[in-house]
Amino acid sequence: MSAWIDRILREFPADLSRFWIACDPDDLLLDERLLHSLRERGFEVLPFDDSVAFRTEYEERYRAAWDRGQSGSQKALVLQLRGTDLNVLPWDYIRDGRKVSLGLADLFPKLSYSVVLQIDPEHHEALFQAHNLRASRKRRGVGTLRRGPAL
Repeated sequence: MSAWIDRILREFPADLSRFWIACDPDDLLLDERLLHSLRERGFEVLPFDDSVAFRTEYEERYRAAWDRGQSGSQKALVLQLRGTDLNVLPWDYIRDGRKVSLGLADLFPKLSYSVVLQIDPEHHEALFQAHNLRASRKRRGVGTLRRGPAL
């Protein structure tokens, strides 16, 4: 598995919660490799496009089963919010869901969000590797200019 996928999957420990709210303004969760990895771990991702449709799916396939002590159709459900404003969600989702933020700004904090946003998604993994390599070099002091004592 790639470092990019691993970094995002770290946000979803399987034993931590059954209901997740992922603030995903950049649609990172729609990557097929990531969706496949999440499904293998027992997660289902449902976009929150229509509140009535989501509520119906959530109540019938998950919450009713969870209330009976069963696992539902998957072990966990991830509500994919295509934005960052949690106020658009019903209060019980906010109360019950474990929140994570998966925007490009969160994953590339040292880079310009407006520039990263212009990069095609198929290049995010390579950018993530380069970003981490540069960060690790800076921590070790590689590539930094060192000055000797002033004369």
